Amino acid sequence: MAGNVAEEALTNVRTVKAFSGVDKEIKRYEDGLVVARSAAKKRGAISAFGGALMWCIIWLSYALAFWYGTKLILEGRDDLCEGKEPEYDAQKLLIVRPDSVVFKKSKLLP
Repeated sequence: MAGNVAEEALTNVRTVKAFSGVDKEIKRYEDGLVVARSAAKKRGAISAFGGALMWCIIWLSYALAFWYGTKLILEGRDDLCEGKEPEYDAQKLLIVRPDSVVFKKSKLLP
């Protein structure tokens, strides 16, 4: 709204100046800025909440993956004590991490 007021005043600058409407146009512009400012604050708050939620989910999924991987490694130690090859070890857990990063980035690309 403030942009429309500014465009209108600048397009008709001679008329505004001739009829001493500068103060009136400044008041209309400032009133339009109040609406735009409140809308920008709401949009910024929603955007910040969405970004924080997204990163929270990403980091919680990493934590869940490492917790579950560690659980599988610890369960595999019993197999190692019995002389069998464990299904999961630390090397396999560390291989999964870069793969998950690549998967996440591939989902973000068009």
